[in-house]
Amino acid sequence: MANLLLTVLDPNTLRRELASLEEIEDNYPKYLLTMDYGTGTNNGIKRLNVLDWLICQCSSKFRF
Repeated sequence: MANLLLTVLDPNTLRRELASLEEIEDNYPKYLLTMDYGTGTNNGIKRLNVLDWLICQCSSKFRF
């Protein structure tokens, strides 16, 4: 499960988006993808830059 946002620099936005992912009770990985630089983890939810995530996803699919 992933949420995609422009930015979570506002603490209220970050709290709101993390709360929606925390409500999901399963064991699947959860990601918060934004245009913000930097990464982090909040209660097991990974915060990633969406461009870095896309490059990583694409490069792993086309490795020989």
